[in-house]
Formats: sequence, structure tokens, C-alpha cells
Amino acid sequence: MRVREDVVVGRTVDVVEVGPTDARLRWWIDRDGSPRRLELHTGAGVWAQLDLHPAVVPRLPPVPRPAATPRPRTH
Repeated sequence: MRVREDVVVGRTVDVVEVGPTDARLRWWIDRDGSPRRLELHTGAGVWAQLDLHPAVVPRLPPVPRPAATPRPRTH
């Protein structure tokens, strides 16, 4: 459900709310469709907030695979 229009870091966003009453999430989504903020309604009746900033994620080096160990033969 759309809650309202707001502004985050100079960008217009739509605030939408999803989920049941006791576990609501609010997404702040800019007009390009990018999430800008996530809010979680806690059990204590407080909103926990996480601001999201678009950025280039660096490529991580591949995780080395362990050397294969031969299986013992069973007869």
C-alpha cells in the first residue's frame, strides 16, 4: 500500500508499506525504482531504519576450491 510521497537525499520517493500489521516493512523507492530506505516495524512499536545508497560493488576475488582428495576404495 502506498503511504505517501517524501524526499530522501534530494530525490522524490514513494513510501510503500507491505506485510501484516505486526511485521510491517516500509520501502522508500525513488522514481527510477531504486530502493532508498527500508524501515521495519519492531515489536516494541518502534521503526528501525536502514538507508540505502547506490554504489558500484567491487568484484571480489574467487574463493579457492579445496584440492580434491581421492576416495578410499572399498571392495
